[in-house]
Amino acid sequence: SDGIYTHIPESVVHRFPNADSAVVCMAPAALCTPLPCSVPVKVSINGREEEFHPDDPPQFYWHDPIAAVGMEPTAGPASGGTLVDLTVREIDQIPLGLSNLVSCSFTSNNDDFYIILPAFQTGPLQASCLVPAGTQGFTMQVRLSLNGIEFEPGAGQIFYYAFLPEVTGIFGLKVGPEESATTITVTGSNFLQTTRSACKVGNFTSPAVVNADSESVKCFAPQMSSRRISEQAKGLVGEGKIPARGDDGQVCVEYATDGQHFTTTCLATFTYYTLDLSV
Repeated sequence: SDGIYTHIPESVVHRFPNADSAVVCMAPAALCTPLPCSVPVKVSINGREEEFHPDDPPQFYWHDPIAAVGMEPTAGPASGGTLVDLTVREIDQIPLGLSNLVSCSFTSNNDDFYIILPAFQTGPLQASCLVPAGTQGFTMQVRLSLNGIEFEPGAGQIFYYAFLPEVTGIFGLKVGPEESATTITVTGSNFLQTTRSACKVGNFTSPAVVNADSESVKCFAPQMSSRRISEQAKGLVGEGKIPARGDDGQVCVEYATDGQHFTTTCLATFTYYTLDLSV
């Protein structure tokens, strides 16, 4: 770039099953400014400058150290599988889509576990990856990389392996008219408030509000019938979001710390009844 030329003699040729060969080179320190910036990459078999090819070479990018400024959700089950979204700061960052090696690294809080897993781009400055299994009550440091080798410095984002929540029942109101919405209190244990904590009433999902004792959570039970939609339910219940229920009007109420992995016991049930609208 701009007449800058660097010869890297330590290049190594590797052969791969699906290609004749590939050259592995060690990238030097940035040859251009300001960051982010790029230079073409060419290869020569004899090291002579005029013999470097191809004529339309790929580009190698240098950028400031990548840094994630946020992650959601921040907690999930120890069985793993939570999909976390990492947001990257905008200052001098190149789009994540320029790299097909975007990766997340996970390091346990006592450094006895480390793994690199692939990530995928979900927005111009956002990437997502699946959290591996861990140990209840412990944390994992999550870091992001554009090339799968160099990860952001520092502690990264912290993911907490929550204790398994248990739903045991409903306190107070257990029935309600299908033509209107209401709030119900679900009881149990190990409820944890996160930005993605959620309740599922039938097949309707909504944000959950965990009480301070971690043994109860407020859940929203939406209207069931489309015959009358109250002002409270407008905007929250749309086409295709009416809860699925049994013939007796009963629906299961479940909870998820990460908004993804819900309990499945159906020990808490809410029953809808039909109002006589002819009165």
